[in-house]
Amino acid sequence: MKNIQFKNLGISKVGIFDKTYPYLLKQIYDPPTVLYYRGSLDCLNKKTIAVVGTRKMTGYGKAVCEKFVKELVKFNLTIVSGLAKGIDSEAHKTAILENGQTVAILGSGLNEIYPPENKGLAMDIINGHGAVISEYPPDYSTQPGNFPSRNRIISGLSLATLVVEAAEDSGSQITARLALEQGREVFVIAPNDLIKDGARAVFEPGEILDEMGIFRVQKSQDLTEEEKKVLELLKNESLHIDQIGRILNLTAAKISSLLLKMEISGLITNIGSGTYCKR
Repeated sequence: MKNIQFKNLGISKVGIFDKTYPYLLKQIYDPPTVLYYRGSLDCLNKKTIAVVGTRKMTGYGKAVCEKFVKELVKFNLTIVSGLAKGIDSEAHKTAILENGQTVAILGSGLNEIYPPENKGLAMDIINGHGAVISEYPPDYSTQPGNFPSRNRIISGLSLATLVVEAAEDSGSQITARLALEQGREVFVIAPNDLIKDGARAVFEPGEILDEMGIFRVQKSQDLTEEEKKVLELLKNESLHIDQIGRILNLTAAKISSLLLKMEISGLITNIGSGTYCKR
């Protein structure tokens, strides 16, 4: 009878011995026996990265989260997070806006979306952009102790975890440490205590893509005229960003944006102090 109820609600479940149970999650030491979900688990067959952070998101945190998620989604990564306020919500929203895939892990049942104001966001994910998942039965209410347990699923489903902004002893710090314990990569936007535990500080999305072994190839015919000119300048020598801007008669903002895009695409490399060379 319960299986019929789940189906009518659009809720499915998968057991740990089922073929469709997420492979990465099965590798952790305490995987959930059953997962309840709405949406599609197909997005977990792609490379996955958790993006987590504080509920009290700053303007800087919002901008950085958008920047990184946009690039990660562009290279077909599925974004995993916890549907919480702040960075989690921003990660999900950005993935959806970029027509990417995202997975939200709840600390409650699927009929008890928390926080309630994110019910609309949950439905956006379910309707073609991934899945909302819980280890708890559909009507299980939100309990404070559920969230630390939920965090092991966020990290367990992900090849790597990116911490955007996190207060000390926050849920995102817990997720990051769980990821390290699970033998997964952890990246942090700004240096913090996680680095001494084995996390890596990153400043550009390309650093994550490189570390995850995602090769970024761009054919010459796909380059803009400005990109072609930059590559021609760097053909036989390295140049400072100011020199490149002056030669091409571009503003500081324009040349900075152009070089960042080309670096992320794997076309050029910043060898330090604003000096670039062709890769």
